[in-house]
Amino acid sequence: GQVSRIDQTTDVFALGAILYELLVLRPPYQGEGGTQIIERAAEGEITPPSARAARDPELRALLARLPGGRVPPELEAVAMHALAYLQSRRYPPCARSRKTWKITWPGGRFRCGAIRQRCAPPSGCAATRR
Repeated sequence: GQVSRIDQTTDVFALGAILYELLVLRPPYQGEGGTQIIERAAEGEITPPSARAARDPELRALLARLPGGRVPPELEAVAMHALAYLQSRRYPPCARSRKTWKITWPGGRFRCGAIRQRCAPPSGCAATRR
C-alpha cells in the first residue's frame, strides 16, 4: 500500500468506522473476503447508515427499539464526515489546533479538543467555539 499516506486522519477514519458499526451493527465495507473488502474500500463508497437500514429488515427491527426508531441523523453525519474518502475532508486530529468546538444535537454532545474552523460541523448539528 501507500504507507506514506497513513497519518492522524487515518485514526479519525478508524473512529468513524467504529461509530458506523455501532450504528448499524455492520462494518462500513463488507465482502466475501479480504480482497473484496479492500477493493470496496479503494472505491471509497460507503452507504450511509440510514440508507443501509432502509434496505435491511433485520436492522430496521433492531432500530425500532431506539428512541425515534431510526439511526440518529446527527450521529450518522459525524460517522460519514469521519469516513470521508479524501483525508482533507475528514475531521482534523484534535491536536492540530488550539480552538475547541463542541457539536451538540438533541439529547447529546460530541466534543473534540480541537476541530478546526475549516471543518464544517455535520448538518443538523449546532457548533460552538469555546
